[in-house]
Amino acid sequence: MANLEVYTSPPTKQQLETITSYLGGGYAANKIVEGAKGVDDAERLVIEDDSRLKVPFLVDWDGGRVALGGDPSTVEHLLEEIRKAS
Repeated sequence: MANLEVYTSPPTKQQLETITSYLGGGYAANKIVEGAKGVDDAERLVIEDDSRLKVPFLVDWDGGRVALGGDPSTVEHLLEEIRKAS
């Protein structure tokens, strides 16, 4: 069974590190925070202006996957993969 949690607050630095690792490394921080040049920069930018966070995104913490943006097909695909794995 899968567990879905919805967060309305920005991710912590540790969460940002984990998410960017799923996306290929710290350089991928700009995929979730506009203008970020790494995880430390992403954290700073979000603290200064949380509207720079590119939401929504879906994180499969157990499977190490991220679906970026509001594309329903990408989100649905990840949700289906999670469902199959549980």
